[in-house]
Amino acid sequence: MPDTTKKSGWFRNRDVARHLNVTGVTIYRWQRDPAMSFPQPSVINGIPYTDVEEIDAWIRSRAVNLAKAKTNARVT
Repeated sequence: MPDTTKKSGWFRNRDVARHLNVTGVTIYRWQRDPAMSFPQPSVINGIPYTDVEEIDAWIRSRAVNLAKAKTNARVT
């Protein structure tokens, strides 16, 4: 379950990883995998920052898509 202590603002990759309870390498891979549609960071002075609201929206969209896929699997 994502950490919900910070609801708005910008996260560095290590904070994104902590927020999603995954490793930094996982975030790195997700950002480079077009199939994941993971929110892309803005780079400021060489440091990537991602809007936490975009991350949370991405989580919600994946949950909705998973629920739809499960529903469709039961119907067929």
